[in-house]
Amino acid sequence: IRVLEERGFTYFVEGDVLFDVSRFPEYGKLSGKNLSELIEGARVEVRYEKKNPADFVLWKAAKPEEPFWESPWGKGRPGWHIECSAMSMKYLGPTLDIHAGGADLIFPHHENEIAQSEAATGKPFVRYFLHNGYLTIGNQKMSKSLGNIIKVRDLLKVYPPQVLRIALFGAHYRSPLSIDDTTLDNARGFLNRIKNFLRNFFFVKRNEHRIVREENREVLLQVEDFKVRFLNTLADDFNTPQALGVIGDFVRFANEYLHPSRRKWDVAVLTEMESFLRLVDKILGIIPLNLMEEEDREVIELVSKREEARRDKRWQEADAIREDLRTKGFVVEDTPLGTRWYRIDESTSEEL
Repeated sequence: IRVLEERGFTYFVEGDVLFDVSRFPEYGKLSGKNLSELIEGARVEVRYEKKNPADFVLWKAAKPEEPFWESPWGKGRPGWHIECSAMSMKYLGPTLDIHAGGADLIFPHHENEIAQSEAATGKPFVRYFLHNGYLTIGNQKMSKSLGNIIKVRDLLKVYPPQVLRIALFGAHYRSPLSIDDTTLDNARGFLNRIKNFLRNFFFVKRNEHRIVREENREVLLQVEDFKVRFLNTLADDFNTPQALGVIGDFVRFANEYLHPSRRKWDVAVLTEMESFLRLVDKILGIIPLNLMEEEDREVIELVSKREEARRDKRWQEADAIREDLRTKGFVVEDTPLGTRWYRIDESTSEEL
């Protein structure tokens, strides 16, 4: 505030120190608002005549019973906007690479942060702003004031974390997102597709010593192209809906390539597929690579018992186990490489 005062950007009214936006010619460059058309921000209390309606408080004189700090301008407290600039520049320097926040903060908060920060330092305050859309419930913005908050910890009692991430990634971060049963169920269906693909992938990997190996440069290049497409979507303003689309295309392509009827696979392709999956999980956290064995532990045990029964020609017992697995939602297939399984439910209709 002292620096702004020394540079002539402030004035004093009734114990408050205000920022004079007319002294900062670029005011409005973030929001696109014209200074002559701006109205006073909702957070600014109209208590006195200001030079400009958009002028905002840097230091606010203390009221009775309020907390206060001593300052050159008397007892008071910092304004909302100056607090953010002071804290961010203390820890991150005069220029931030990325500044995020809700779309409702573009004006006046972020606009005022730019004005006061750049007026003080003479340097750009932020290189990139990322403004996210609202979470909505029943067409209403989720907010504490409306009492329609859904806590993540409560959702995690019903859905695995990957489902929540997929639901959030299903809309661009700048767009609104409705959190409801349909959104979450669709995300769970997408996760189930990924899990079934992983079952298929690990089935082939487990039997890698038995497969007929072949080199397939064309398929290898296609897998590498999925990786490029995935990264390009994220480089395009974090376009996560398109990134999920790439992952969906990859799963469909890979399931066709890994079908047991093929019987010939390129080990380099399998390695590249796993590399892509690990990349996706590192960035988005939606590929449960290391969780499938634990999730399918009961299925693995039943399949093992069924294979033992078939080896001993106890066909009735083997059929009973297959039926038991079906009631648990799993399809069991006997292939030349051995027994594979995948889950089939209302949210997963894709054939493997």
